Amino acid sequence: MHKKDQIMPRYAELIYNGYWYSKERFKLQKIVDMKKNKVNGSVKLKLYKGNVIIESRQTKSSAYSMKKVSFEENKTFNKSNVEKFINFHKKKLRS
Repeated sequence: MHKKDQIMPRYAELIYNGYWYSKERFKLQKIVDMKKNKVNGSVKLKLYKGNVIIESRQTKSSAYSMKKVSFEENKTFNKSNVEKFINFHKKKLRS
């Protein structure tokens, strides 16, 4: 998501300024095309007085997994590593 937030404004700026056939726009287009191949499923939207409301989303290939993100369900997660991580970055901020 962070990369998308960086790429899309630059992509839009290139098009707005007339650089449709620029090398940079072609490179960004390759990135966009490569990522959109992984998108599938359907989204049900509700349009009402200028608003768009997501009613439902369905996909067979989900990128989100409770087992991967949950500390309770992730048996390989070592909680002591979090403390080490925080202390390491705390020291970097002080220097």
